[in-house]
Amino acid sequence: MKKSLALLLLAAWLLTSCGSTAQPGETDEAPDTDVAQTEAETEKEGYDYTGIDYGGHNFQIINMDNIYSMHTLITREEINGEVLNDALYTRNAFVEENMNIKITELVTPADNYFAPLLDTIRTAVTAGDNTYDMAFVPPTMGADVLTGSYLHNLKDIGCIDLSSPWYNQSYNDTLTVYGTLPAGMSSASIMLYDSFWVLFFNEDMITDRGMEMPYDLVREGKWTFDKLHEYCLTAASLGGDESYAWNKDGSAVYGMSIKDDSPYKFMVGLGAAMVKNENGEIRMTADTEAFSNALDTCVELLSFADGAAYLGANSDMDADKGGYIYAFTAERALFLTAEVCKSQNFRELEFTYGLLPFPKNDETQQNYTTSAYNNAFVFGFPVSCSDVEMSAKIMDAISYESMVQVVPEYIDSVVEHKGLRNEESVEMLEIAMQNTHIDIGLTFGFGKDLHSAINGEVKNKTGSGASLIAAQKTAIETGIASLAESWGK
Repeated sequence: MKKSLALLLLAAWLLTSCGSTAQPGETDEAPDTDVAQTEAETEKEGYDYTGIDYGGHNFQIINMDNIYSMHTLITREEINGEVLNDALYTRNAFVEENMNIKITELVTPADNYFAPLLDTIRTAVTAGDNTYDMAFVPPTMGADVLTGSYLHNLKDIGCIDLSSPWYNQSYNDTLTVYGTLPAGMSSASIMLYDSFWVLFFNEDMITDRGMEMPYDLVREGKWTFDKLHEYCLTAASLGGDESYAWNKDGSAVYGMSIKDDSPYKFMVGLGAAMVKNENGEIRMTADTEAFSNALDTCVELLSFADGAAYLGANSDMDADKGGYIYAFTAERALFLTAEVCKSQNFRELEFTYGLLPFPKNDETQQNYTTSAYNNAFVFGFPVSCSDVEMSAKIMDAISYESMVQVVPEYIDSVVEHKGLRNEESVEMLEIAMQNTHIDIGLTFGFGKDLHSAINGEVKNKTGSGASLIAAQKTAIETGIASLAESWGK
């Protein structure tokens, strides 16, 4: 059981890495065998450490402490019996021994968002400080670091093969524009796994209301926004309350609990995006009919007055304020939009819950599309590092050993055993991971205002969506042109 479940999601990682566009259900039988063979071959061959001896080099990483229940740290001080901790410790010790290095982290605090992390990177590079060999960067918050010549272009580093399965090719291809990949995603950090946005749902409420479990709808490609809306309206009930306004002592039940940045996640699920990478160049797509239609759908179906949706407070578990996660855990919402890592808050729940991908626009849409947290850390090498080839080779080994030693343990012990409660939900997570969306408009810093405006329009329903898009068109196109010029188009 343990190995098969781990392989199931490792299959999804490999499929995502290769940019798979398989229909849900088409890959239900094949991945276990294919990936089991791939992993067996990889384990048999192992990483090639022949001739590598870095003379005790201290490989120092700029990183940040864990945030939002997501795992960010690379190092562990000792074996303590906790499965993930021990897997990370063992991985590092193995790489250290085989490369004759020491892996250390400068861990910046998470109590001031990402500022200390980013300031450390900027200061080190500006000062020409070669202390640090690698840095983890939150893409959206660190857009200026990605675009401001602080990091080496990964496409110029010849000693590593970015097509290897321990790199997420789909993610890295999306970030590669105008011949430049300033930072990338690999299996070295499991933060990306933590960050996938999904729909949690209360299985007991489904049963009590005589509704069909939605798992087969997903498998058959029929899990659409309209179908989700039907479920939400069926679940919604005032329960004697005067309105659907939050009251911690009230009885109102909502179809779905969301937070303020959830609407754009639904738009992504419907196939919309502000900008897209087309053959290595960025094109604005917020001014298309498809984007406008997706916005109109979200404004209409994420309805608050009838209880179909509840816009919860960002203070996750605050009962007084109506935290969006609290509403779900208190059994006052059928669905919850949240990252996978939030399942760690559900261990004491008495009801049975499941997981689903975000819905499609209609049955003709080929894939379910899942948003990842846009600040899930990518790795990069500061231009001030002492030896970028050595740094890249060490990171390559850490990523390989993580794929083999850490990711399966994370999936089995952290996700499946402690978070998700049934194999169907693990299958749904696999489907959700097969087509991951990374918003490069946010990553490169010229889509933040439109992103906020879109979420605000779904919340306030002013009917001004078209004008909001038009107002940001020039700014986005200017940002695209500036990046293209900077990176030598």
